[in-house]
Amino acid sequence: MLRVGLIVAIIVQIIIAINSDGLLRSLMELSAFVSTLVLVRNIKLASRSKSVHQAREH
Repeated sequence: MLRVGLIVAIIVQIIIAINSDGLLRSLMELSAFVSTLVLVRNIKLASRSKSVHQAREH
């Protein structure tokens, strides 16, 4: 559910950045970039914890 929320937030931020100028555009671009980093980090942590959990089972 968190991933879906982050993806929607990133898309909204990109749309606002496309339709804006100046400081608002820069802030939306930065926010979209940081949100993308958070999304990638969450995906990596989830896959890492799955692999650790599977290793403990075997």
